[in-house]
Amino acid sequence: MNILTQKKLPAALGAVLLTSSFSAFSDTEFSFADGWTGSVGFQIQTFLVDIDNKVTDESSSRIQSGFDPSKLTINIAAPEYNGLKVSGTFQAVQSIQGAKDQGDGSTDNFGVRIAQVSVQGDFGTVKFGRDIAIFGLSSLAHDTGSLPGVGRGGTVDGGGATAGRINYGYYYPDFHAGIQYASNSFNGVSFHVGLFDPIDISAPADEDSVRAENLRFEGAINYKSEALDLWVSFINQDTEADAEINGYDLGGEVRFGPVALTAAFSDGTGINCCTPSTDDFEQWYVEADYTFGKTTIGASYGENELTDESGEDISDGELTMLFVHHNLTPTLTLIAEWNNETVSSAELGTDTTDRDTLAFGVNWQF
Repeated sequence: MNILTQKKLPAALGAVLLTSSFSAFSDTEFSFADGWTGSVGFQIQTFLVDIDNKVTDESSSRIQSGFDPSKLTINIAAPEYNGLKVSGTFQAVQSIQGAKDQGDGSTDNFGVRIAQVSVQGDFGTVKFGRDIAIFGLSSLAHDTGSLPGVGRGGTVDGGGATAGRINYGYYYPDFHAGIQYASNSFNGVSFHVGLFDPIDISAPADEDSVRAENLRFEGAINYKSEALDLWVSFINQDTEADAEINGYDLGGEVRFGPVALTAAFSDGTGINCCTPSTDDFEQWYVEADYTFGKTTIGASYGENELTDESGEDISDGELTMLFVHHNLTPTLTLIAEWNNETVSSAELGTDTTDRDTLAFGVNWQF
């Protein structure tokens, strides 16, 4: 079958790939021959970041990516067949620094986030392949401040993307190989479940790490209306040893005209960012933002507490953020942000992190 005409092929290849997996965008649609269609989006993000580490007395200025780095994505959809809509999505991501820029021997931070096939019908949607996972996703997706911004993770050495509110309000779902099912919406209520490739679990320093052999199960239930979003999600992965990944996440956002209030909470074992362990991790955040015209201003605050198996405190952290987003054009957003990240060690009785970050940037997407 001749899917692309010779004239359409260069245009389609020149259009390739979609925008953010998290932030909102308006993708551009195009058509192939024989009823095939596609959509494309594109994002480039750049920040001038000033970092002041009060613990080490170090500071620096960097030019780097933010939380949701530059990306290019394409979605191709086949003609509907017997009530089934089959499509494929591929997304590539690139931080704006290269190894030579960072000077620390690191990679160019290029990666493929999404490579999946979706089958949609009256039954809902089934997805096969690599995509973002489920646990903590809604809490992340409602983070107005960090998504187009910077958040935590800025170091005096710079490099790579930052971490938004990960560990200060939500678990990072990350991108994994899996099989997922998403239901249709029933009066605003929908559910989402998935089986994912397992994650190895890090044990305490005096023990060996545990290799995970069983698939990881994640799920979520969401309610969405014009003024209110509510969600709860969960994660479970067991091993033959005592180590596990097991937790729940819940939250909500309410909107009063131009004002939005958001809160989220999660707790579990082995859900400390992307390095699961036998420790218990509890975290939450609250956020308020106000939109007037083309400008959004807001503030958010979140905390975490890490405890060992006996319940003894290991560390406590907090992240405070102030942000301003202004849509200079329909596709270009100017961003200003200040945040402070503080981590206190119970064992040392002192702060191990106390870092101020001031960032100014642009986020362009279509």
